[in-house]
Amino acid sequence: MSELAVAVFAADTDAHLLDAPRTARFASFCRRFDEPAYLRTLAAAGLRWIARDHPAFPSRLRAIHDPPPGLFVRGNASSICSIARRSRSSAPAPARPTGPRSQRR
Repeated sequence: MSELAVAVFAADTDAHLLDAPRTARFASFCRRFDEPAYLRTLAAAGLRWIARDHPAFPSRLRAIHDPPPGLFVRGNASSICSIARRSRSSAPAPARPTGPRSQRR
């Protein structure tokens, strides 16, 4: 069982998982899950999987209480690190609402 299997299972079942489940449903999923084929499908779509224990996984993201099991990445891992390191002050300001609802008080 891998972190990729946990991530795909969570996405398929719309679950928020901190660890691998210890259920018959997850065990059945793991028996059917073909990780090499899944990774080939990702690669064909221009994506990569970076597991939480991979050196390219952002260390600050790994340090939070509830880090994801990994990241699906398009492009190179250095762009992930620079996004993870961006300070809040450098983020763009939120858009102001417009339209009839924004004018109500």
